[in-house]
Formats: sequence, C-alpha cells, structure tokens
Amino acid sequence: MIDVHLKDCFVKTEVATRLLLKLERSGHTRNDQYYREYKDKFLSHLKIQRERTSTNTLLRDLDRMASPDGLQPHAHFTTQINQAISVLSKAGFRGVNVLELAKLLPRQASDPALEDMAAAYAGFEGVSHRVTSLLHDGRSSKSWILSCFTSLC
Repeated sequence: MIDVHLKDCFVKTEVATRLLLKLERSGHTRNDQYYREYKDKFLSHLKIQRERTSTNTLLRDLDRMASPDGLQPHAHFTTQINQAISVLSKAGFRGVNVLELAKLLPRQASDPALEDMAAAYAGFEGVSHRVTSLLHDGRSSKSWILSCFTSLC
C-alpha cells in the first residue's frame, strides 16, 4: 500500500517537475522590456519603502508627486522637480517621470539587496505572465496545469 502511494506521488511530482522545467527552458522571460519595466517598478517601490522609514523626505515627496490622490508635497518642492524634469527634457531626456528621478540618487549600501529582491519579483511576474500566455495561446490546458499544482497539495 505504501509502495503504491509512493509511486503515485512520484508520478505526480514528475508531471509537475516537467511543467516547471518546460517553463524554465522557455527562458527567464521572452520579453526583456517587460522584465526591465517590472524590475524598475519594483526597485523604485522598494527604495521608496526604505526611504519612508528614514528622515530623508526626498523619495517620499517624489512618491507623493507621482500619486495624484492623497497628500502632496510642498508647492516649492513640486516647482523645483518640474523645473528639473523640464531641464532634462531640454537636454534630450524626454519622457522622464517623477519616480525615475530616484535613479539619479547616489547608491546606498542596501541597494544590491534591493536590486536582488526587485529581480526576483520581476522574475515571478514573468513566470505568471508566461503561464498566462500558455493558457491563452492554447498550448496547454488550464485544467491540466491546475491539476498538476493541485495534485501536489
């Protein structure tokens, strides 16, 4: 009885492992732009969260400027940031948004760890995007994929 159960578990694990290997072989992501956008988005978010706990208000105010709802920074700060974006645009850096200005700040000791976390988040976002693509492309059956994961529970 135990042997039968172990063989059944082995087969289920083998099916799920094949699915994961298939996803892994398809590349980290086929859309590098999608990955970079999500990595940048998560990295900005993580840096803002770090800055919210510090006494430095620069990133907090940039985050508030980017959010039309809620508390806004002082008018003087907003004017200066808008002037900076204008000057960057005149210098050829078109389409720079408020949160992208955070990339101009000097690196901190915790930045490599934040970059690793952002890469992991973006990678997971890419995996979910690939699974969704597989489902929509009709290459895999939704019920088959769900059964692979639910049978392991």
